[in-house]
Amino acid sequence: MLSVLFVAFVVVASAVAYLVLTQTVGTNDSCVGAPFLGSPHAGEQTTIVNVSVHGQFEFRFVRASIWVNGARVGELNPLLDGGLAGPMTFRDADGNKRLTSGDRFVVETSPENEYRIDLYFGNCSIPSSQTWTG
Repeated sequence: MLSVLFVAFVVVASAVAYLVLTQTVGTNDSCVGAPFLGSPHAGEQTTIVNVSVHGQFEFRFVRASIWVNGARVGELNPLLDGGLAGPMTFRDADGNKRLTSGDRFVVETSPENEYRIDLYFGNCSIPSSQTWTG
């Protein structure tokens, strides 16, 4: 009887450990197909970060945060064409009110600052991020 309980405990503990590790270290199924942020294209005082995505996603399922020198200074939740958050503006390139490839973030920058955009999609807890120095 004791060995049956021990085996049951090991099975349950293994299942819990597997679920915990795959949610934090392994793949996250809710992130499959998530948008990707391209490399920043820096101008003199403005940086453009383009979005690349397979398909299209309604704005209500997507949010973006802007960080300057490690501090979050703005968030668009949900995305909105022309939406402004801190130094970041979102542009819906084709005007379809959905996140699609070609949409972009425009960030007013200063050369001495470090910037990061985090883009979250749906239930995915892992953002697509892009970091650069102004």
